[in-house]
Amino acid sequence: MVAIGEKKVSTQFVQAKRVMPLIVPLLISSLQRAETMAIAMESRGFNAAEKRSSFYQLDFNWMDTMMLISGCVVCSVMLLLGIFF
Repeated sequence: MVAIGEKKVSTQFVQAKRVMPLIVPLLISSLQRAETMAIAMESRGFNAAEKRSSFYQLDFNWMDTMMLISGCVVCSVMLLLGIFF
């Protein structure tokens, strides 16, 4: 029952009105923190335009081939001479 002269107000509107003073400062502080984080990441080299990777492709070149062959020769000579580690 509603008393005479009393307006019926929905509870959702009342709850939203009570929560609004809490939401605004929370939203502002979240945006400030996001901006600070973005500036810090940009200054440290985190860039979305560039593909980040700490790995790079190595090619098997002639120096690798020479080292492989010389290692095999040294091991073969050691086995033939009977020298073991």
